[in-house]
Amino acid sequence: MSSSLELVGFRLAGYPLVVEAGLVGQMQAPHAQALASALANRQRLCAYLGLPAEAPAGRWHSLLLRSAAGPLACALDEPIELFSASLEQLLPLPPLVRDCQRLPAVRAVLQRPEGLCLVLDPARLRL
Repeated sequence: MSSSLELVGFRLAGYPLVVEAGLVGQMQAPHAQALASALANRQRLCAYLGLPAEAPAGRWHSLLLRSAAGPLACALDEPIELFSASLEQLLPLPPLVRDCQRLPAVRAVLQRPEGLCLVLDPARLRL
């Protein structure tokens, strides 16, 4: 019998990412009150991951991630989806990558039918 994880998948600057569902507080539609903060956190997350810090293209939502510094609202591109993945789909980072990388929030790679996704641990984010 295979175990599974509940994950939330999304795109950031065109790249597929996932986080454990238990580390997501809530999803909100964009609204003026939180817009500046969510967009600023998006830019910081893009910079952290070395991605282009572009504004969301098309539809997006603010996802509340449970980070080390507290709740972090971040503007993320749709689609944002909740799904189950088997533990067999979760691949540890290769030792060379794990030992050389400077991004402690990047924990693993997930194999999905659409391709590979980076698995982030928001609790390890230092934005």
